[in-house]
Amino acid sequence: MMAEKTKAGCRQVTMKDVARAAGVSVSSVSLALRNDSRISPSVQERVRREANRLGYRFNLSGALLSQSRPKLLGVVAHFDQELHTAYVREIADLASGSGYRIIAENAALYDDPATALEKLAQLRVANVIAINPPVYNTDEDILPTVVIAQDTDLPQADLVRSDNMQGVTELASHLRQLGHRCVYYLAGPQGVSGDARLEMLASVLKREDIEMYPWQAGNTLSAGFAAMQDLLVRLWQRGRNAEAENFFPARVGALGKTTAIVCYNDQCAMGAYLALLKAGIDVPADVSLVGFDNSAAGASPAFSLTTIDRCPRKVAEAAFSLACARREGRETEIRRVTVPTHLVVRSSTAQANFLRRVGK
Repeated sequence: MMAEKTKAGCRQVTMKDVARAAGVSVSSVSLALRNDSRISPSVQERVRREANRLGYRFNLSGALLSQSRPKLLGVVAHFDQELHTAYVREIADLASGSGYRIIAENAALYDDPATALEKLAQLRVANVIAINPPVYNTDEDILPTVVIAQDTDLPQADLVRSDNMQGVTELASHLRQLGHRCVYYLAGPQGVSGDARLEMLASVLKREDIEMYPWQAGNTLSAGFAAMQDLLVRLWQRGRNAEAENFFPARVGALGKTTAIVCYNDQCAMGAYLALLKAGIDVPADVSLVGFDNSAAGASPAFSLTTIDRCPRKVAEAAFSLACARREGRETEIRRVTVPTHLVVRSSTAQANFLRRVGK
């Protein structure tokens, strides 16, 4: 094991020095500094205390190279997506108490999404959790072992998916009770997850007798802002149409007959919110607004978004458990795990504007 210099820089402190000071074996020091569960918490604390006193610094790279099968898990995510970072944070928290190390790669940094997998493979990370991954055209040996998404085309990977049906059903009922009968959906990027959500929303809202019109947007604040601006132009043009006003005489408001906007995720919804405010349209007095993912920013008083909670802690627990089972050889069959979602109601949704006018 490589050693580090003391704080004073006089000489290198070795594991032997720490073991002698703590009254344990060198192997116990190595295990304790890796938070291995085979070493009791009291011994781990004593070893860490003596290591700090002596100025020893654990050489993680050396320790990993010395192990034939290091307890490493990789995570590939897009760090510009708040839900992805929530998953990574929860997985890292679970790993810290289980003796595992997490190495996360930001797939948004690379033109080729497989590059993130290749980087992890170079660090001897054999078990990888990929969050909403694209189609990989790469060596099967470095493909992810666990996928967090609505579906996957990777037959060798376990899948953890959110059951959006429960949350969407609650949303449809919520909108129906508030009197909303016509909504626009600011859709996310095309792909397995985006297409599945669009199809589910259309089907469930139709059952509640709510018209839904899709409008292409994206998964970022800027995409939501731009899409909402484009949609406003279309709706205002339609609102000036005499035929539309005659057909919905009591239901034409600031956005024509549209009284609610549902967005692909909270980031998209926050962009839409800003576009509406800049156009002089009040949320929720003129139009209700809904997001997905229950992000921290969306939950803040600045936006207070009604949203669908994807329960990232439960998703992370399922993905981490599956990845550990693969790493430890406890699971050989491909698993499919579903985590339920639920609606979180905040102040961005309210009674449809035409109903409030009728009541005045």
